[in-house]
Amino acid sequence: MSELSIEGLRALYEASTPGPWTADRPAKDADGWPAGVIVAAVARGQGIYADPPGGSYPESDRRWIIAAHNAFPALLDRIAELERENARLLAAWARGRGDA
Repeated sequence: MSELSIEGLRALYEASTPGPWTADRPAKDADGWPAGVIVAAVARGQGIYADPPGGSYPESDRRWIIAAHNAFPALLDRIAELERENARLLAAWARGRGDA
């Protein structure tokens, strides 16, 4: 994953509705209205909710959800690669100290 695509994901994230996001329905306010907003509906009665102080950004949320979902496999691959590299470097460091 290139630095540009990571920065692109960061920009999409920062433009989306502030979180935290949750699958739990928000509590109702004093007038009986839900305190939060639906960020996304994945099925009838199955939403993703937030209670952002500055409002929601549905178009940005849509773009963020799509990008994050599509990037996730490459991000997991990159994490695994970095973990392997970290283990290799730690083993080399330990050998150099005489620990291994």
